[in-house]
Amino acid sequence: MTGPQTANTQAWDRYGSHHLRKKTAAPPIPDTIRWAFGTAGPGTEVLGPLAGRRVLELGCGTGRYAAHLAHHHHAHVTGVESSLAQYQRAVSFYGSVPGLTLVRADAVDYLQQADTFDVIISIHGALCFTPPSLLLPGVFTTLRPGGLLAASVLHTNYRGHGPSQTVEPSPQRLQITGQAPDTVYRWVLTPTLWRRLLAEHGLAVTSVDHINSDADDDPTSCCLIRATRDQR
Repeated sequence: MTGPQTANTQAWDRYGSHHLRKKTAAPPIPDTIRWAFGTAGPGTEVLGPLAGRRVLELGCGTGRYAAHLAHHHHAHVTGVESSLAQYQRAVSFYGSVPGLTLVRADAVDYLQQADTFDVIISIHGALCFTPPSLLLPGVFTTLRPGGLLAASVLHTNYRGHGPSQTVEPSPQRLQITGQAPDTVYRWVLTPTLWRRLLAEHGLAVTSVDHINSDADDDPTSCCLIRATRDQR
C-alpha cells in the first residue's frame, strides 16, 4: 500500500478500536443510504432494482449500508474493509444478516482476484481514500459490462475548502470523540477531474449530484457520482 493508504488504514483502526473499547452499540440497519452528511440528497433508489443482484461495497466501515442492501433490498452483498477494527465491528453488528458477506482486505488487493459484480458502491469509502490510478483499473475489471458504479466523495472539506484540480491526496480530519482529531488522506477532486479519471479507465459518468450538508454551520459539500462500465 502507498503511504496515504497505510495512514488511512491505521487511522481507521484507531477509530474502530476506540469504539470497540467503549463497546459502542450496533445501530439499527438503516432504511436508506445517505450519500452525504445529514439527511439531504437521494437514497438507495439511485441504484435501481437490486433484488438478486451482486453488489460490492468498497470500504464498508461498520457495514451498515451493506447490511441495508442485503436486508431491505435482497441483494447479494459483499462489503470489503481494510481496517481490522472496523471489520470486527461490522462482523459483530451485521455478520448474521442473510445475503451479506464481509471481507477484511485492502480494496485494491481484493479487486485483483474478485468475481464480477452488477453494482459497485463506495460511500465515502475506498474511492476517495485510495489513489485512483490503483483502484480504478480493478473497478473496471470487476464491474460487469453495463454495470453501475455509485460513489460519494467529498467536494469540499469541513471548512468548505476544495476541491482540487490535481490528482493529489489532501489531509483531512477524522474526529474521535474525546480525543484530538486524527489525520486521513482523501482525494477531494473536481467533478471534471473525476470524469476524466473514470473515463480513462473505461467508466462513463452518467451523473454528478452536488449535495450540501443540511446540518447548521457545516459547509461540507459532497458529490454523488454515478458511472457505467463500457462494453470492453
